[in-house]
Order: sequence, then C-alpha cells, then structure tokens
Amino acid sequence: MESRINIPKEVNDRLPLIKPEHMPLFHKLQEHEHSPIWNYTCGDRLNEDDSKQIDAFDEKLHSERKTGSNEISEEIFRWIENLKQDVILFRENIKDIDIRKDFYKIKCMSRQDIATSLEKIVPMSISLERLIVNSTSGTTGHPIITPNHPTAIGYYTPLLLFALERHGVKPSFTKDNVGCMLICAQKETAVYSTIVPILNGTGFAKINLDKKSWRKEESSRIYIEDFSPQFLTGDPFSFSEMLNLNLSYKPSALVSTSMEMSPSLREKLREAYQAKVIDYYSLNETGPVAYSCPLHPEEFHILPVDIFVEITDEKGNQLPENSTGEITVTGGRNPYLPLLRYKTGDRGKLKFETCACGEKTPRLYHLEMRQQVLFYNQKKDLINPIDITRIMKHYPILQYEFKQKANLACKLSIRKLHPFSFGEESRMHKELELLFQNEIDLEIDFDLDTDGNKPVPYTSEVNAN
Repeated sequence: MESRINIPKEVNDRLPLIKPEHMPLFHKLQEHEHSPIWNYTCGDRLNEDDSKQIDAFDEKLHSERKTGSNEISEEIFRWIENLKQDVILFRENIKDIDIRKDFYKIKCMSRQDIATSLEKIVPMSISLERLIVNSTSGTTGHPIITPNHPTAIGYYTPLLLFALERHGVKPSFTKDNVGCMLICAQKETAVYSTIVPILNGTGFAKINLDKKSWRKEESSRIYIEDFSPQFLTGDPFSFSEMLNLNLSYKPSALVSTSMEMSPSLREKLREAYQAKVIDYYSLNETGPVAYSCPLHPEEFHILPVDIFVEITDEKGNQLPENSTGEITVTGGRNPYLPLLRYKTGDRGKLKFETCACGEKTPRLYHLEMRQQVLFYNQKKDLINPIDITRIMKHYPILQYEFKQKANLACKLSIRKLHPFSFGEESRMHKELELLFQNEIDLEIDFDLDTDGNKPVPYTSEVNAN
C-alpha cells in the first residue's frame, strides 16, 4: 500500500532520496493539530552519489582520528596544490611560497575576504548548478553570505552523530520517529519540518518558541512532547527559554551551537532533563570544528579529520601549544568555499596530548568565543541578540558593535560596506525600535573603529553586573 503513496514533485525535488514510506511522517509533522505556523520549506537535496560520499566520510571520520600533534597532513597539502591555480585568493596568497617548507608564511584569510572578495574564493572552474546560499548569524561581528553545497551540509550529519556517540548517545532513527528538533527563540526565523532520507526517513523540525509562531499558547509544549525527538539542538538562549515549558519529555541529549554555554545553564539543563549537554563549536564558513569533551566540557576536541587547526597571532604567525591566539582553519569540505589559513575571529588555546576520554585529536580550550549576551528594553523584557543580527543582515554593514549600558541605553556602532541612503538609516532605526517595543534609548553612529582588532558585536553592562 505504501508504495502507492504519491510523492509531490516539489517534495521530490527538495528530497531526491525520499521514499513512499517516508510520507506519512512528513505529513504528520506538517499537519499536526499543534504544529507551528510554517513559513518555510526545506530539503537536503542529496542524491545517491552524495549519500555514498557521506557514508565514506563517516567511515573516515572513525578510522582516521589524528594523534595529538599539529603536523599538516599530506592530504591538506595536496588539496592546496590542486586548488592554487583555480582559486584566485589562493594563488595570490601562495605566490613565491613553498607550501611544505613555509606554510606559515601564507597570508591568512579573513571574514572580510568572504564579505568583499568572494569571487576570488569560489573556484573558477566549479559548476554553480548545485549552489546553496547561506548567511551567517553574524555573532562574531558581521553577517556574511556564504555559498554552500548539499553534500557539504550533508556531512554535518555524521559529524554531529560522532559527537553524540563520544558522549555515549546513540539515537535510533526510523521512518516513524523524529530524530532531531532545532529549537529557536527569536522574534522571526524560518520555521519548517522535513524528513531525513539518509537516516531512514526520520523526521526533523526547526521550531520557534516565540508565541507568535504558534496558534495556541500550549502548542509548542504539546508538539515537542508528542513527537519526542531523539535529541535537540539549539543555542543557550533557546534552551533557557525551553525550561519555561516544563516539558515532561526527556531528550537523550541537548546540543548547543552558535555561542558558548555557561556552566550554570549546563548544570540546570542536565538537572531538568537528565540528558547529555554537548557544546558544539561550528561556523557557517567552516562547518563543525570541535565538540566538547565528555570529561572536560570546557575543552573541545577537533572533530573533522579533513581540517588543520592552528592558533595564530594578529600577523598570522603560528603560536606554540598553550598560547592564546586566533583560531585559524585550513581545509574543509565545502567546494564553493575553500579555506586557507582562515582566521575565524574566535580566540583560544590548543593542546595536543591524548585526552583521558580516549580522544586523540588536539583540544581547543580557554575559548573566547561567542558568549551569550541578553538585552532588555526599558520595561525589562528580554531581547535576543539574534533578532538584532536578523535586522543587520538587511543593510550594507561590514561590522558592527551593539552595546547596552547599565541604565539600559543602547549604542550601535557600524562600519559600512558602502554608504547608507537616508531611507535605509531611518528604516534600520525604526526596526530596532520596534524590536525593543519602542522602549529603547538608542544612539547609532557610523564610526566603528576596532583598530584592527576583532569587533565584539554584543556587550552589556547589565549582564556584567
């Protein structure tokens, strides 16, 4: 009977590997009595060849764990050699340099390269037929547009499952259950559901806890509990908001991305859900980089086997083990965005000895990454900085800093990509006022000067007290 189930063409186009037996769960997620107000459609666009590549990557991920050293693999060198004539920025930065002898003399890439010179990074010979365009959260200083590929996004699945496995979590994925829900708590965001054919057709949904995203006040709690996902992903703000739902459902794990989770929230979530709480260090530009150690949650093991991570100073010189500097990444699996000594904007230290948990890869620690910052309007209502980021994406901004003083007054400093029109400036000011429910004392200037340092996008004297 299931084989006769019709798969609409628009669904098949987004999910080429979907099977008839996956459709009941697909419809159930969409049409549940307490489903959110959907505003987006999404699918992985993976085909059979992509699936085979992802399986091979998964096998390699388990079999080729790098020992505690910081030697550049021959695979990375070959990857650079193969791209140096096809990527303009590689060619410029490698000119007259023997990459094996003088790798650390190669000029570092930055977020500004992606923001202003993307045409120099996308390989000249690559087909754009399967291009997907993503925008970053902008939590490290300025939102940027990044090209991506279905397979590169598909690799997130084995990487995430590896991190869960290292924490003793082995989810079961079937055509009748929901493997994961991504929890958000924002004024506006994409809300959608789909299924994951490469995981036996298990379900996935991205939901938003904001009340305007639901038809009934109790619907978010009921929707989550009725589907009881194997695990949840989200950011610290979303998970802290989720605590207010008083869920009876207990996920096997909570995976926190986007910003650093405080130890107090981590313990509160563990106590409330009796679940593993895993920090996941990932950037849109690099993909997943590291996951928190099961024994030492403040330390992060390098996750993929196809990247080289180093710590550099402001001039791009590699720093020795246990030195604080900028996390810099080479390699990756996004064919549209090859990275050669890419400075992430986050800071930390690196050490190489084998961990007591058994993991062999180097560890990042003392990370100075995107910490959770909350803002308040004059009525002391909470404002999620991600909603500020959403507004900033609509304007020609290269970098910005948003600061709130102890008296709740706010200042936004901007470095423009190109001049604002008067209408754009007025519209941005109005959008920010509406976000704060017109309860904000806001000053905007266009003179952001970080003196060459990484801008700190969100700071609050209120949170510091």
